[in-house]
Amino acid sequence: MTLVQRLRFVAGIFSSALVRRHHEVELEKLRHDLSHFDRVAAMAELTASLAHELSQPLTAILSNAQAARRMIDRGVKDPKDLREILTDIVADDQRASEVIRHVRRFIKKDGTHRTPVDVNAVVQDVVSLLRNDAISR
Repeated sequence: MTLVQRLRFVAGIFSSALVRRHHEVELEKLRHDLSHFDRVAAMAELTASLAHELSQPLTAILSNAQAARRMIDRGVKDPKDLREILTDIVADDQRASEVIRHVRRFIKKDGTHRTPVDVNAVVQDVVSLLRNDAISR
């Protein structure tokens, strides 16, 4: 085997390695883009549900604020009642903000990060989301 043939052989190996690496990088980019597309598509399906989830705490905030205004107009006898209303308003505001934070994290085009989940906290979140609906029914 001549020197030129050996050089061509080695160049072919390097060329194949570079092409393979290029394809691996492209494949990873496509996987990342597909993952993002899947999240955005799922987000489109969840839009109606999100509107409902946000309208519940916003409606509760409005109702509590109106009740507090009526109490003030009548002359608040016991500030404890007003404090309870304000506590509910803060809790509902935090719930709505948390829904928005979850949505932003979900649609962000970053790689997905797996972390342990506290199942008790998830159940408590579901209960708090369904609380007003359950009370009204």
